[in-house]
Formats: sequence, structure tokens, C-alpha cells
Amino acid sequence: MSESLLSVEEAASLSEIAPRMIRKAIQDGNLPAVRHGERAFGIDPKLFTLWVHTRPSGRGRQPSAQSAWNQIETGDPSWVTDPDLSDNTRRKLRSRADFRRFYVHRSVLAKLKENPLLVLSGTHAAAHWGVPVDPDDQRIVAYVAEPDLQHIPSLTVASPGADWNLELGVVPNDAWRLGRHCRYVNPLVAWLDLEDRQDRSARLVIDILPKWWRERST
Repeated sequence: MSESLLSVEEAASLSEIAPRMIRKAIQDGNLPAVRHGERAFGIDPKLFTLWVHTRPSGRGRQPSAQSAWNQIETGDPSWVTDPDLSDNTRRKLRSRADFRRFYVHRSVLAKLKENPLLVLSGTHAAAHWGVPVDPDDQRIVAYVAEPDLQHIPSLTVASPGADWNLELGVVPNDAWRLGRHCRYVNPLVAWLDLEDRQDRSARLVIDILPKWWRERST
């Protein structure tokens, strides 16, 4: 096994996740890995950390996309400041979309940022809501309604573990809550996406959530 890669057993000991669950994630395509022989796999430590951070919680059923968006739209986001509750809830709300990563030419990426079919999230949404962050124009995170995905040009699916510069949360049409003229997700969704990627900007979004919720609720 390469020194830079983890075996399934090493990953299991680091995370206290059963080896069979790790192997299943690899076989399902949810955890990128390099095959070594018939049964052995090599796992990139950074990709494993990300998978652990975003894998569904084992507590309770995962909500449907509709239920996840209903909770996002109507629930008080004060749970974000409770470490245990926020981690469990964030994982459950991951079912809000089917997240897919792509690589597109830089000229296409710039145009996609203005595409009305996409609703921007991540640092772009955070900056829109007044969070002191610089939008990352080298990578875009956005949402798209599932029927509109076919109208997004020049998409090349990024192989697991490969470089990407566009992540789209594909939302079923019956769960779409972002309208047809919305340019940015709300701060809670921006926080979810930033925290899912363990982006340090996520903690800055937390600071504006109470004010945003009060203004929205009045």
C-alpha cells in the first residue's frame, strides 16, 4: 500500500466506521479509491475525511429532498450553533440534492456564473449576504432543477477524486424551492454547502444567521 493512501482497515481504525461500510461506499461509488488486487483498496486521506464529514447520519431515516427543503425553508436555524445537533442535522439535509461535480473550461465557468438556471451557493452566496469573504471564481457551487440540467452546456463529469471546478446540487423538480429568478441561495444553504466542504468561511456565515432569520420572520 502506498504511504500516501490508506487501506480500508487503516481508514476504519481512524474513523471507527466498520470496514464493511467503507467497502460498500467504495463499491457504490461514494468513496473514491484505487484498487490493489482483488479485495484491497487505497484511499486518499483527504477524500476519506470529506466522505466521513458528509456521509449520512446513522441516526434516523434520511428525509426526502422535499422534506429537506421544507425544513430549510421553515425551520429556525439556531440548531447550527449546537455542535452535536448541527452535525446530525447537516448530514440529514444533504438529501436536499444529488451533488455532482464537473470540470468545465474557464471561459465556460465565467458564463455559467451568470446562467439564470443556476442558483449560486458557497462563497458567492455568502458574499451576497454580506459575509466578509472573497467569492471563489475558480470554483462554483450552485443548484439546478433536475429538468434544467440538460440545458447547461459543456459539462464534463469529474472522475471521483479528480479535479473539479463546478459542483451542482441537482434538485428534483417537485422539491425545487428556489424559484425561477433567484440568483443566490439563502445563508443557511450557503452555510450547509460551505460546512459540507469544510470551508473555513462557514463559521463566518453563522454570524449572520440570527439577523437573517429575524428579518425573514418579521
